[in-house]
Amino acid sequence: MRNKSCPCCHKDSHDHEHNHEHCHEHSHEHSHEDEHEYTLKGWLISLGVFLCLVVCSHLLNMEEFFASLTNPYTAKRICMFIWALGYLFVSYDILWGAIKALVKERAFDELFLMSVASLGAFAVGEYAEAMAVILFYKLGEYFCTLGEEKSKKNLNDLLALQPENANLITSDGKIKTVLSSELKKGDLCLVMAGERIGSDGIVREGSTFLDVSSLTGESKPLKVIEGDKVLSGSMNMSGVIKVEVTAPSSESTAMRIMALVNDASKSSSKREKYITRFARIYTPVVVGLAVLVFVLMGSISGEWGVWWLRALNFLVISCPCALVISVPLTYFMALGSASKHGVLIKGAVHIEDMEKVKTVCFDKTGTLTKETLNVISFVPPEKESELLHIALKGESHSRHPIALSIQRACTERGIEETGTYKDIVEIPGKGIVATQDDDKILLGNDKLLKDYGIYINEKDVVNTIVNVVKNGKLIGKIIIGDEIKPEAKEVISALKQMNIKTVMLTGDKEPSAKNIADQLNIESYKSQLLPLDKVNEVENLKKQRGKVAFVGDGINDAAVLLKADVGVSMGGISSDAAIESSSVVLVDPSLKGIVKALKRSSRAMKIVKENIAFSLGVKFLILILSVFGIGGMWLAVFGDVGLAALAILNALRA
Repeated sequence: MRNKSCPCCHKDSHDHEHNHEHCHEHSHEHSHEDEHEYTLKGWLISLGVFLCLVVCSHLLNMEEFFASLTNPYTAKRICMFIWALGYLFVSYDILWGAIKALVKERAFDELFLMSVASLGAFAVGEYAEAMAVILFYKLGEYFCTLGEEKSKKNLNDLLALQPENANLITSDGKIKTVLSSELKKGDLCLVMAGERIGSDGIVREGSTFLDVSSLTGESKPLKVIEGDKVLSGSMNMSGVIKVEVTAPSSESTAMRIMALVNDASKSSSKREKYITRFARIYTPVVVGLAVLVFVLMGSISGEWGVWWLRALNFLVISCPCALVISVPLTYFMALGSASKHGVLIKGAVHIEDMEKVKTVCFDKTGTLTKETLNVISFVPPEKESELLHIALKGESHSRHPIALSIQRACTERGIEETGTYKDIVEIPGKGIVATQDDDKILLGNDKLLKDYGIYINEKDVVNTIVNVVKNGKLIGKIIIGDEIKPEAKEVISALKQMNIKTVMLTGDKEPSAKNIADQLNIESYKSQLLPLDKVNEVENLKKQRGKVAFVGDGINDAAVLLKADVGVSMGGISSDAAIESSSVVLVDPSLKGIVKALKRSSRAMKIVKENIAFSLGVKFLILILSVFGIGGMWLAVFGDVGLAALAILNALRA
């Protein structure tokens, strides 16, 4: 097949400048190799030449005109010469490409077949049909170019995520414009309204709204304040913020997205490879049949001219352009479309796997629930403020997840720290003991209280409970637990509607796991699992139900992500473990990306199957008709170029 120019090539996706340079060089090489481009302008000019010749030959009777000036034999030769000039003008690039294909031992590519068919038609005096074959072929190639350009645009949009420059705040407080590729961990940058963030970081000063649609597909602006993490490629929409760089530009989210999409675009699926192998066998077989039809039927009937034209029809029809072009294009369009919505699929083969997924397994913490623990209720509710005031004094300087959840709850409610207790002692696995003046404070679980002679029953507790005790009296309880992601229930419901079974695999205890599974209506769950146990569970599900997808954070679940047919990492684009172990990476930690990925894969595979069935079915029908002389060269041209154009247009739906 003719070499198509790559949508984007990156020898080193971590070097932004090198990417652009290499892309330019690569496209330059392709342009030299092809030496022609199928543009609408060029095609219209060729069509104009063809129509002029048709009008002059058939309406104005060009041959009769020249016969009036000279003899009929010379007039016929003049007309043939004029047609030959027009033919060469329209098809010189095709003929030259065919010659190069022969030199490179690619005799059965479409350029060679088109050249043989059109030259054969010209040789028997079918000048208009000879030019029409080339014109329709170029029109089909133009449609293919449109598809490629649309795919290129998707990748070029990704390249635009990484800004060229950044505003570096120097040690003396001045602003210095530097290349984004020069940013390193610890640098402080100023990001003004209308600018993109140069590298991943943390907001150290200011607040604003970010447009993250290019990264995650989420159209709603994201509000960020001091202390929030931000991703490179996000567009600052309003305020001015100062961002501390947490990863060099080469390891930023935008660069990782570009690298992933580029790698995915170059990978081939099983079906895509099958189509390519099929074309290599199919084309020479049909060429052999064309020769056999010509020799056998010509010798039997003696009508060599008739069977010569029918053999040429065979050659035109034999080009498997519709399959070889449209199938890879469908996958590529699906990959590009998914990436624009924050779903990075690492290759066409995973699109095929996702279409066959029968079971989706979820990790719990950080996947179905938010990554951090949160205060969810108080007992009694009316003592909320008092309980938080007491707890904050004891937990204000601790970095334990429970302490952090209490600190966040106080911040959200505007409760400020009014000092700390004296003699704070943190007892691992139990809680905190503190004193203030004559008061003794206990903040912890039932084990801590039991040590001080206070007995309460907390068996089969679903959530973590911080008992607040003052001078031996239980004042109340702060309930801390997993907060379910707001979209989780909707996603589980959507998967069930797609006839996909949902399973939760977690290392948490039974009561907590059951609570989450019941709230989300998950069909089954397994609790208190070690990483190896999760791998075994996935293996069992694969044997029972077929293809299995596992959704996790990409770090603690690296082994099971690798073992699953489709491993999906939640919001793990900055994690090497996520990229290496998963098939799909969701830039946005929203679970909705899973449904998007499955639906887009299903749609892409439906289009691929449509194109294969339609192309082979119509080609076979036209081959049969051509043997009986029905349709002629025009139908043969439709059987090749027309089918290819229709298949390509269908592929664009992906």
